[in-house]
Amino acid sequence: MPAVLGLNFHHDTAAALIVDGRIYAAEEERWSGVKHNHPTRKGTLAVPASALQWCLEAAGIEAQEVDAVWAASMRPNPAAGWWLTEERDELAALLPAPLGDHLRLLSHHTAHVLSGYLLSGHGHAAGLVIDAGGSSLGFDFGPGRERITGYDLRPDRIDRVHQSMPTVGPGPVGPQRVHSSLGHFYRNLARRVIPPGDEPEGSMMALAAFGDPQRYGPQIRELVRLGDDGEVRIGHPWGSADSTTPLLLRSRVWTAANVVEQPEHERADLAAAVQDVFSETVVHIARHLQRLTRASSLVFSGGCALNSRLNGQLAADSGFDSLFVAPAPHDAGTAVGAALYAWHYQLGQERLPVPTDAAWGPNPGAVKEGGGAIRVPQSDRPRGGPGTRSGRAAR
Repeated sequence: MPAVLGLNFHHDTAAALIVDGRIYAAEEERWSGVKHNHPTRKGTLAVPASALQWCLEAAGIEAQEVDAVWAASMRPNPAAGWWLTEERDELAALLPAPLGDHLRLLSHHTAHVLSGYLLSGHGHAAGLVIDAGGSSLGFDFGPGRERITGYDLRPDRIDRVHQSMPTVGPGPVGPQRVHSSLGHFYRNLARRVIPPGDEPEGSMMALAAFGDPQRYGPQIRELVRLGDDGEVRIGHPWGSADSTTPLLLRSRVWTAANVVEQPEHERADLAAAVQDVFSETVVHIARHLQRLTRASSLVFSGGCALNSRLNGQLAADSGFDSLFVAPAPHDAGTAVGAALYAWHYQLGQERLPVPTDAAWGPNPGAVKEGGGAIRVPQSDRPRGGPGTRSGRAAR
């Protein structure tokens, strides 16, 4: 049986290998010690070298035994299509032969959604991906990047049926030619609520449980307008990365610079309001997608799918009978989705069973301190049978 590799070269750098129907996957941060394994500067690439090495060793195969290599594209070039030759060549050059020779690209959001759908066990399903931004859209959908993408998913086809970049409404500095996103909206407000040192999005989701959403709810709803056909309109600059423009709410000014001066109960109330508006907006999009696809199941992925409070509301209010959240909905999961694409759609292998957990990486203690070097404990090494080198069909 074949072996396929999926990679993510951007933040949350990761590798995922499927051999004989078994997934081996890991994030580079396990070795680098840098959360999200951010590249040294914006726009640079990071190779998941240690994660890739671990996957090969854990599966008991050599690089030359890998049949297909796929990665998610992320270059924001408005003139480019899905298949970006220049980006493919740049990424391929970072890999050792023969892996670089096999490398192909698919869109960031498609890798996200397949990391859930192809593990969900569903036949016909709707797929929804929401994050800060993905691949360039090219001429198919106009300039810009993936922000909100809806899919009609079936075992033999992937149809992109909804593509939305939240339009920009007037703000304190007037309309701007900026493509907003719900991911940026949540992060923008989180940086005004959570003091530096904590990861803002997850901390705001937790803090929201202690707040009263009614205190600031009406004002936050004014920032996000919902329209027909799943349309979302976010006032500028609240849907961008700008968290310095003052946000005035009930005579109180909010910026990332003065967050430590805000009383905790006020911050909790603002967090609760943002959480409610954010969840209502995603439910609005999901209901439109249900009308488009008539599917009974929804697969959700992308960075916004890390919000567990949102996921509960989607399950209850979106109109779908069931919700499947990708096991790794953040960007590291695009490596899993890319590998699954190669496994099922390129090479025609049977879909993998629905996982009972996502413990695909090294066990605690399997990674040496200092990065780079790794060891796979003897008890973790394959010993034959399915998922091992000795159990693979002869080539």
